[in-house]
Amino acid sequence: MTQILVLHPDPAVAARRFRSRQLHSKLLVEALQLIGGALRSYGVADTSKLLYDTPNKKHLCCLWVGAARAHLRWAVRHARELHDIYNHCLRKRCAKCGAFASTPHASLPYLEHAEHLVATNDLPDAMPESVDADAFYDLVEATRVKQGPKARAKAGEVLRAYADLPHGCSCVALAIDGTYQASPGCVVRNDHGDVCGTTTYHEYHKRKTPEYASPAESGCPWLATDFDPTYKDARTAAMCACVVTKKRRAPPAADRGTAAA
Repeated sequence: MTQILVLHPDPAVAARRFRSRQLHSKLLVEALQLIGGALRSYGVADTSKLLYDTPNKKHLCCLWVGAARAHLRWAVRHARELHDIYNHCLRKRCAKCGAFASTPHASLPYLEHAEHLVATNDLPDAMPESVDADAFYDLVEATRVKQGPKARAKAGEVLRAYADLPHGCSCVALAIDGTYQASPGCVVRNDHGDVCGTTTYHEYHKRKTPEYASPAESGCPWLATDFDPTYKDARTAAMCACVVTKKRRAPPAADRGTAAA
């Protein structure tokens, strides 16, 4: 399922709360798929071939990213942080010199293209700056009605969050299935009874991913409370230039006599 995990109001902090080393690269690509799918839904032509597409344009998260420019900007900043974490923590490095020993993530050109569109405000005229929260949730409800009974039961109810929202956004897409919605304490509410968006999503994510004793044990150093996110220089770090000398393999035994002759 393609989704964007809004685990904190700040898009960078949200990226650093993702608790899976194995699925990190997948989440980055999915975020860019949602961005590309949202832009395509407004008729943006992919002449540069740098827009991913999403397998489900009616998915809750795709609808959210495309509902407003504020949502799209949040998603792009979130994708950038996911990429930089990959670059800093997951990309292979040379054991000798510490420089990168593997090529950049394949999605980097797609991310940079999305950043360029946001930086130049080259976004569809029809995409509003913001969206009324209830109008968005009503849209999601209308989409759910078209699903079959089993699909609706699995997806659960549309959670209308009005508190603890992503920065600059009026609503949030909570893609939490019915089983977890029914789990006590998973859906977090404030004193007024409003669903707390990012806190609820974070609680759901913690329940879906293993609990580790420490960030080191999880293989996710970005989870550490003292993790230093000032690693932006990693974007331009040079590739490894070490010369690796491979040992020459001895010829097969059958060929040694020929070589001696």
